[in-house]
Amino acid sequence: MEIGINERAPLIINNVKEVLDKVKEKINDFALSFQLNYHEASTVFYLRKVEEIYFDEYWIKISQSNGTVAFFNYDSILEYCIINADEVIDLGVV
Repeated sequence: MEIGINERAPLIINNVKEVLDKVKEKINDFALSFQLNYHEASTVFYLRKVEEIYFDEYWIKISQSNGTVAFFNYDSILEYCIINADEVIDLGVV
């Protein structure tokens, strides 16, 4: 997994990147979760499926091995969590 960071990215991103760098050795065991202010549930990315995360000045780009690319505006993210993948509860699609 590649991690890029723009020097103008919000300061919290340095902390997120630091934790992501620490879990790289056990990448299959962790997931990145965002609590978004316009959803009632979190958005979860299993790190084993993530090829690249780029933290730009205004947004985050996440590219996955299946071709999915997601973009998130920092203003829409309330919380950042790096959690053990076994702790993720899959509620499925309603």
